[in-house]
Amino acid sequence: MLLFVIENLCGDLEMRKRAFSLLEILIAISVLGVLASIAYVAVGGVAEEAREHKLASDVDTLNRAVQVYLSSGGNLDSAENPAQVIARLKSAVSRSDAMVLPGMSSQLVDSRLTFKVAENGVGVVWDATNKRFVTGGQSDFAIEEFFLDDDLADAEPGEDSRTASMKYSAQSGWIWDFQERELPAANAGSTELVMASSPDPLSSPTEFSTAPSTLLEDSVVELAPPALSATEPESPPSGTLMPPAFSIIGDKYPMSAYDLPVSLTNLNPAGSSEVVYAIDFGVWQTYSGPISLPPGSTLSAQALSISEDWGHSAKIDQFYDADPITLSPPVITTSSNLFGLFFNRKIAVSLFNPNDPENSIVQYRVNGGPWTDYVLPFELNRWNYLAGANIEARTISSGSPYYLTGLTTNRFLPISPLDLTGEASGQFHDPTGQSGMVSNLSSGNSSSTFSWGEDQYSALTILQNALLGGDPLPELSQSWLHYNAGSFSTATPGERFVLGSLDYYNGSILENTGANTIDLQIGLNLDVNGSLFNPFFDFSFDLVNTLNVEDPLNPWPDADYVQVVNPSSSRTIIINDYEYEFRLEFGETSADGFSTFDQFHVLEGATASANLYGTFIEIGKATSTLAAAGIESGQQATGSKMSGLASLLGFEVENDGPSVVYQVEEDGTIDLLADLHELIENPLEQSESDDSESDD
Repeated sequence: MLLFVIENLCGDLEMRKRAFSLLEILIAISVLGVLASIAYVAVGGVAEEAREHKLASDVDTLNRAVQVYLSSGGNLDSAENPAQVIARLKSAVSRSDAMVLPGMSSQLVDSRLTFKVAENGVGVVWDATNKRFVTGGQSDFAIEEFFLDDDLADAEPGEDSRTASMKYSAQSGWIWDFQERELPAANAGSTELVMASSPDPLSSPTEFSTAPSTLLEDSVVELAPPALSATEPESPPSGTLMPPAFSIIGDKYPMSAYDLPVSLTNLNPAGSSEVVYAIDFGVWQTYSGPISLPPGSTLSAQALSISEDWGHSAKIDQFYDADPITLSPPVITTSSNLFGLFFNRKIAVSLFNPNDPENSIVQYRVNGGPWTDYVLPFELNRWNYLAGANIEARTISSGSPYYLTGLTTNRFLPISPLDLTGEASGQFHDPTGQSGMVSNLSSGNSSSTFSWGEDQYSALTILQNALLGGDPLPELSQSWLHYNAGSFSTATPGERFVLGSLDYYNGSILENTGANTIDLQIGLNLDVNGSLFNPFFDFSFDLVNTLNVEDPLNPWPDADYVQVVNPSSSRTIIINDYEYEFRLEFGETSADGFSTFDQFHVLEGATASANLYGTFIEIGKATSTLAAAGIESGQQATGSKMSGLASLLGFEVENDGPSVVYQVEEDGTIDLLADLHELIENPLEQSESDDSESDD
């Protein structure tokens, strides 16, 4: 990485053929630190806390790269998401621009830098207002992790356009370009200045003699006609017409007074003239009545002679201004306050504009997306907003600078959780292993404990060792796993919850007597938002024995481990037409073990315990799954439409309708869940329920 930076800097030196300024040296040092820090993106931690610290460090490093990019003339105004920003940081300016551009002109981050988008929509997002990356944001483009991809090493950086207030010389030998110009020659002869006479404001009742209108109390303007003289005004001695009088002189008035009705009065003798006016120096028009003026208008007026005895009056301009006002924020109305699990999965949203629609436009966005002009009520679907929907609405001016964007209205629609409360139990079954495998589980049996391996030497082996005078034989002991049941409450989709724990003893056994795999079936006794049912899920574990190197300073390479073959169970459940996947993972361990997401390691001859976590993930609407089994949406399966269980389940959910729950088997068949207590006790033997069990 550091060599990459030095090569780019040398390239800049070659292009410009001049030394760096002090400012450029400081920027270069800063960029070296930024690029060196970006390399840390490739380092990952096993523990969640390490990943969070790493992500925070990556964000800090990228924000420093953004600062260098902006200080070197870069522009991120049009960037809307992290991907666009990172693409800009990877770009370099063209060779011709680099010749004259002060500051950094090469890439600011490694071409291999890439990222992973967070599935739950929560992570690092781009704050376009403050020009920086922030953590913990919500967006369809939130980033979960940054890392380096060697496949991108040879990717072309692309060219970028950067600007600077001053550039290096491209036309002269000076540092900055300049052009010499001669002073303009003086005109020969004298210059005639034409002076126009102005009416004396004290000699005639022009607009200057009309008292300015005062600011209106309580946002009301009283518009009074100008005061006229009691007698006919005397004709100016010059024969020049007087300008028209304005009923309201130019000034700053409250926005509530607009549009202003301004009248013009002709103060000249009858038959001598006509009054004309223009708005904002536009086309002149003949005055015939009050003129309606919006704020920011300039009204020009003049008396034009229609008699040879009079000359045109001077033109008078009056400017009418106002202090801008802030628009009132819109009101957000929704058909429900939250997305329901079974009901209100779609929510209608309406926005009300309390301002004059001729002067304002209502816009909205959801979860930080682009602002959209509001036209009609719109609908949000729970499936598109699994972490909830944050609606923002604002009112902006439709074009006038006298209306300012008001406060943003926020409305968050949370997800009604899949409120899971219950207990978990587990049974090991169906081990596989070497030809001489020894196990406590015979075919068709199950238990919460699974042990394997031969822990006794044969009499022949003991005799041979004694006759040969060999060292004492190592002690043997079976390896074993034990599942400890657990309980949980208020678990929600996407949130992991404790299923119990797994104890693992890593023993020493005779060769060719070990096990290779074991299956664990986890049964759940669930209360789901008031509905009771008992699904069960199967998971396979690989039992991995490592080659012992017996390093006294580091015993961990000799640790054997258990690995989940597939963290997602092949069985799913359907709750009121929506399908959920169940996942399993390892969590915290005791001192003699450590775990990753799908592996649990234990030292040789030691016992350790690891927490087991489960997570329900909403897959989506199960229309195709139900249709394949011949079940209509919301229908309770009966008779031939069920495989195995035939008891109906119908519990009231918030007094709003029945809850229909199915278990989808590995072969695609569907069971309607009912009383599965016996399956939980012995999941391998599906026995027929008698009348008393059905009553339970």
